[in-house]
Order: sequence, then C-alpha cells, then structure tokens
Amino acid sequence: MDNFEKAVEAGLALTKRLYYGRDDRAAEMTAGQSKAELGGRKYFPTAPTVYAVISDPAIVDNPDQPSYQPHLHGRWDPPALIPMQMNRVELEVNCVLSSAVVEFRGSFRVHCVATNRKCDCRVVVPRSEKTSILGAEVDISGRSYSTELAPIEEAKSYMERVPKDEDMKFIQHQIFSFTIPQVQGGAVLSLRIRWLQHLSYSDSEFSISIPFTFLDYVIPSGKLLKEQIHLNVDFGTGKELICTRFSHPLKKTGHEMGKLRLSYEAEVERWSNSDFNFSYMVSSDDVFGGLLVQPPHPDDFDKRNIFCLYILPASNLHAKVFRREVIFLIDTSASIQGLPLEESKNAVSAALMNLRPTDSFSIMSFNEEIFSFSSSLVPATEEKIEEAHQWLSETCHATGGTSILLPLNEAMKMFSKSLSSVPQIFLITDGSVKDEKNICHVVQNHIRSMGLNSPRISTFGIGLYCNHYFLRLLAQIGRGHYDAAYKTGTITLQMKRFFNATSSPLLTNVSIDTLGHLDSLEVSTTLLPDVSVGCPLIIMGRCNESFPNSHKVTGSLADGRELVINLKAQKTKGLLIDKVMAKQQIDILTASAWFSGSNELVDQVTTISMQSSIPCEFTQMTLLQASEKKTSVTQGKEVHFPKSKHVKPCLVHGLHVGFGNVMATDKNILILSDEAHGSTDSGKGVNCCNMSVFGDCTCTCCGPDVGSTFAHSWNDCTIAVTQYCAAFACLGCFSLCSNLCGN
Repeated sequence: MDNFEKAVEAGLALTKRLYYGRDDRAAEMTAGQSKAELGGRKYFPTAPTVYAVISDPAIVDNPDQPSYQPHLHGRWDPPALIPMQMNRVELEVNCVLSSAVVEFRGSFRVHCVATNRKCDCRVVVPRSEKTSILGAEVDISGRSYSTELAPIEEAKSYMERVPKDEDMKFIQHQIFSFTIPQVQGGAVLSLRIRWLQHLSYSDSEFSISIPFTFLDYVIPSGKLLKEQIHLNVDFGTGKELICTRFSHPLKKTGHEMGKLRLSYEAEVERWSNSDFNFSYMVSSDDVFGGLLVQPPHPDDFDKRNIFCLYILPASNLHAKVFRREVIFLIDTSASIQGLPLEESKNAVSAALMNLRPTDSFSIMSFNEEIFSFSSSLVPATEEKIEEAHQWLSETCHATGGTSILLPLNEAMKMFSKSLSSVPQIFLITDGSVKDEKNICHVVQNHIRSMGLNSPRISTFGIGLYCNHYFLRLLAQIGRGHYDAAYKTGTITLQMKRFFNATSSPLLTNVSIDTLGHLDSLEVSTTLLPDVSVGCPLIIMGRCNESFPNSHKVTGSLADGRELVINLKAQKTKGLLIDKVMAKQQIDILTASAWFSGSNELVDQVTTISMQSSIPCEFTQMTLLQASEKKTSVTQGKEVHFPKSKHVKPCLVHGLHVGFGNVMATDKNILILSDEAHGSTDSGKGVNCCNMSVFGDCTCTCCGPDVGSTFAHSWNDCTIAVTQYCAAFACLGCFSLCSNLCGN
C-alpha cells in the first residue's frame, strides 16, 4: 500500500504545475495539507475518491486556464495518481436490522489535464472486511458504464484479454477499485456506488461508520459546496428506536415506532472531514425477538417468501451472564511474526482482563507443537491473569509451521461437564492447512457426542492466506462466531470487539420449535449460536405459504430458568431484507460448497450472487460501457460482455477472498509479504526520475520525502538536475533536489 500512497504523493506534487489565477484556493489547500493533519493515513483514501492516472506528466494542466508548462519527455511507470476535485456529494443510508445498504453519489471533474488531452480515471472506495459492493455506475461525456457480474468460468476467456493492471498489485483487500479509460481533460464524471455494510453491536447499540472523510485537495476552487446525507432506519418492530450518536447534524424528518428518518443538507466551505458515524438502540429490559415475513422481489428466481427471525439481548447492563470456561488458541507459526502476533497477544491480554474471578481459562500457542499456559483450566484471579500476561510475553514467539487439529483436540478435552458454565474456544490463525475438511468432520463428531454442553468454537482469521470459509464453517459447526482482520493495525481493535461481543452469553441452547420443519437455505443445523451481550441472533431463510404465524423460541438463562419467547409473524414490504439475506446465503453456501465440493451448490451461489448483485467467489465483476455490451443468458440472468476484441474492458478489484493459501502457510511466508500474491517487483516505486530530461526542469514533480522514495535512483536524479542547471542555472531547484536526493 506504500506504493499506492507514493503514487498519490507524486500526483499531488504534479499539481504544482496547475495555475488557477489569483484565487488559487485549491493550490493553497493542497500545499497546506500537512502530514500531521493526515495522521498515519498519509495519502490513503478515506472516502470514495477518483484519481487521474498520469503516465505522461506533459498532459497536466488546468483545462480552464491553460498556462505555460515546461515540456516533459518520458513516461512514469507506474503512473502518478492525482485526486480529482469533487463538485457534489450525497450519501444515502438505509438500515435494516444489523445491516445497511449505502449509496454514494458524487460528481468529480478532471481538473488537472489539458482539454485536448486524455487520461484514465481510477475510482477507489475504501471498504471494511464486512462490506459487500453491490455495484457502480459512471456517466461521463455521453458515455455510460456499469458493473456486471458473470460466472467466473464464463469470464475466463474474457479476463485473459484484459490488459494486466500491474500497479493494482499495490491495492489490497481493503479497497474496491476500477478504471475508466481515456477521459477528456475538463470532463465531469458522475459516480454512483452502492454497497452492503454490517452494523456493529455493543452495549445494546447498533452502530455504523461509513468512510466520508474528504481531504482538502479534492475541494474545487471558488465554488459553493453542497453536502447531503439521508438516513433511514427500519427495524420492522413496534418498539421505540432511540438515536444515541451521530457525527453530522442530522435532523428528524419522520419518526414512528420501529422507524427513524433523518437527513442533513448544507452549503459548506469544505467537504466533510470526518467519517459518518451513527448509532441507535432498541430499548428493552428483557431478551426479546421478532419475526418478519416478506414476499420475494418480482424478479427473484426463488418465489418463496423471505423470513427473518431475530433475538436481541436485554438493554439491562446488569443482566446475569453465564460462568465462562475459556481457552484461547493462538497461532504462533513463523508467518505471523511481527505486528500480527503482537496485536493478537494484546487482544488476548485485554480479553483476560474482562473475565470474572468465577470464570476459568487457559491459553495454548501452537505451530507444529502445542505450548500450554496450564495443563487444566485455572480460575481467572488477578494473580493467574498476571501470570498469563507474562507467559504470553515470554513464551509466544513466532516459529515453525501450522497444525490446527492438534490444539483443537487438546482444548476440547479440557472442559468440565458442568451445566452451569459455557465452554468456549477462541481460535486465532493466519494460515491455511491441508486437513481443514477433516478438522470439520472431527469437530462435528465431537460436538455430536457431547450434546448441548459441547464447547462453542469461535474463529478469527488474520490476513488473506487463511481459508476464511473454513473458519466460518468451523464456527458454524461449533455454534460459535467468526470474524476476520485482513490488515495489520486493525487486528487488536477488531479482536477486542469480537471477544467482547461473543464471550458473555445471556441465553444458551436456543431452539425454535418450527425450525426443523422449514425448507431453509441458510440454517444447516438446529444447534444455534448463543445470544450474547454483544451479539444478537439473526436467522434468515425462505418459507412457503404454509409458514406458521406463531413460533416458540426457548433457551436457558444463567439463573437456571428456561426462557420462552412467543413470536408472531409480521408481514412487511419495502424492507431490504432480500439483500441482507442474500449476503448471508452466499457466505454460508460458499463455505458449504467448499466443504462438500458440490457443483450444484456452486451453481446455486452463482445464481444468488447474480440475482442480488452481491459478488461471490464464483462470479467476476467487470465494468463495461453501455454501448459495447453483448447479451447472453446464464443462470436465468442476463450478463454482458464486450464483443469486440478491441474494447478495453476493466476488471473490478478487491472483491475476492479466496479459499486460503496452503503453499504460503507451508512456506511460512509473512502475511505482510507480496510473494504469495504474485507480485514480481514489490519494491518498485513511483520513479519520477525515469524520464529523459533535455529541456525544462521536472523538479516540481519530485514531491516531499523523495529521497526515501527514490533513494535507489539518486544518481539519475542528480544527472538530470545537473543537465538542467547547466543550461538554465535553476539554483533554487538544484538546492531543493540536492537536499531531497542526498546532495
């Protein structure tokens, strides 16, 4: 990702060539944006952003007010990226239960390329691990583009003739990106992007954070800026929704039981400089639930109704929770060394501090061997927790390979048979192993033999080398929960949230009397996860017209009582339950398809993916121009591919996770390395000194900190500057480049 930021840094340096006249507000803002203001993010996008891709720096100019530009020869490889100015922005968020459909609409202008020249434009959208892109549309100068999903097998030949976007290897899983080819300087690009985003849940609050921080260099010069946000919350229940926090000055435009409508619209001097954050809660002193039934969309291939059953924990912070028996399994193979392992240990240490003295715990680190903190579970006293902190620091070092079944087997033997406690295993790993399917079978058999008091197995994956579908399925078998962090720097925070959400069960051994009689695509077992303080239970599926109107949910409380919740089916329309359900279906069925090897399940996932516009592992998203589409029919859904081989379609990046990388795990390749991702030149930077300089000075392109970026090329830079200075005596530029490039 450093190379991406260096490309943006180089692009911003190029904007020094732009002249806006006396009211040079944009130039002042770009120059005034300090690294202190940017924090650790530097030039990484913090909101949807469009970049001009500059391979030929000679095309950079103000299309409205051209000025004399020193002529430049040569091309940049990889290209520089100039963030384009944004003229309009609108955000619409529709929340339903624990998910939200987000729509971003923005207008961007190619403000940095001469009117008689063209450049590619790259759209980049930051995204979290729990974000699914639903699609994008672009209109520009009479051209229209939109994303299309197609089965990956059908897309193979198409993908082979798409030019390789080499610098996309710098784009990691946390952003979604595509490129619009050859856009005229001065043109306006209208962008519409939709995505599905998960809401977090903590202390009875649902919360969402949407990337909406725009840096100063996307503000156009001398224009009034209009910023809009529209928020709709529909929980489908008769209970009161309470708005608890919001980052922008939202005003209520509608309010009724179970619904909230808020909006914000203002003329501003600068775009939003903070992400859009919003929280709400459903107030209740007791564990409660609801059941929503919605007819299918008219175009849905499955004509059965959609149902959604949810159980929420009580808002009462003093609700009694079960005594816990917890075992942490920490992968300490060589590939996790460095920051990932340190963050994992920090999160486990924090989780231990949240245990009560009546709880018990143990810790195992594993590679090919097991290293145990204790041979049996120990009480979570201050003394034992302090010993555990020291053990984590002194014993957990990254070395060796990865074996997951061995520590799982040992952990499952350590629990007591007490019905008054909840046994929990937390597995943390960054690797993929060859016997994953066998592990699922072994755990499945163990849980069947132990019955209702079997351990809950929750899994947390780090990076892209581990098989996240295996970890998801293992958690499903173990009645636990799954989460992941794909990048370092977020591991500690996400893991802490994960432990806090899942480790305090309020209601266990949950069962639904009618569940066994439903023809459901999602629920593969009647053993459902516990309802924890920070983790509601949400079940979705399909039902026919004979679906019962009333259902009984039962579960065990920590005080030994059985809780019974009677639910009445509530028919709804207009909610976005179909999108939420489709995402859940895709995740569960993809894990099942991997486990069973069933082509029928692959076809089913592919159909759901194309029907819902939610990408999966078996579909490929591309961006195609409307006038260059050819229609074919696959899986009952129209897909479009360009007919002409001269068309330059664009692959969309950042959507696939894959099924793990056993080779990378076996070789203990670090999860921060580019080696297993196929990078051939991971050290390649944005080298502004690759150009042949025979005329005017290119030093304005060097940008800050160029010495550290281009240290390997400082001789070339010195020669170039010397050539220029000999001809034009540009002593100021010579002094600048001397300081930057090592004298």
